[in-house]
Amino acid sequence: MPKLIFIFLISLALFSCGQQESTPSATTPETGTNNEKDPLQEAKRIYGGLIVFDKNKSEIIASSSPKLNSMSDIVSLPASHIAWLFYKNADEKPADSLSVVVKLSNGQNPVYSFPVQQLKKANDHIAAIEQTAAFLKKDDYAGLYGLFSPEVAAQMTQQDLGLFCNEVFEQKGKPVGFTFQGFKFFTLSGKNKELIHYAGMLHREKQDTPLSVFVDPDKGQLYSIKFDY
Repeated sequence: MPKLIFIFLISLALFSCGQQESTPSATTPETGTNNEKDPLQEAKRIYGGLIVFDKNKSEIIASSSPKLNSMSDIVSLPASHIAWLFYKNADEKPADSLSVVVKLSNGQNPVYSFPVQQLKKANDHIAAIEQTAAFLKKDDYAGLYGLFSPEVAAQMTQQDLGLFCNEVFEQKGKPVGFTFQGFKFFTLSGKNKELIHYAGMLHREKQDTPLSVFVDPDKGQLYSIKFDY
């Protein structure tokens, strides 16, 4: 298998930053009128359970969700997804930050805080992972190669990229779809470079596997791709 520089083995605790364990106070979230668009409608459809927004605290509370309970070991991932879905769909954006409280059946109520500046950047560059998945599905390695930043693209060829991806897909089949699951900001160790880590599930012919795309938050260009296979 070619050892391409654009594949980085980044050993991080996935989505661990910005987490604080706490129990939210028992308040009754505000509800909008029937004439207002519900920015959480998409999150409710995906995760089920009860998801409400407390406007006074700029806080989303998600509870009674079997899907979130099944993801309790990586719950910060869907928490970031819920925050992004709210930000994307809300007419009135939060002023400073948006918190997501996840009430789990195991008694834990983790709280995650997402600065609005990060939500905006994550939303601005979400197309990077969507386009990556689409190009992989179509075997369009010219298109995928064009998404990389010049400094990374200069260290490989389009042919290298195609050969590597084809080797990855031999065992569990070619991609047939993709589901976005969440994001995280982090600084690449030793390089003093901030990246957005977009994560999702790559649906494949034989078995679905995780896909991570690392994006420059200033330029929206791909910095690396990581397959789990």
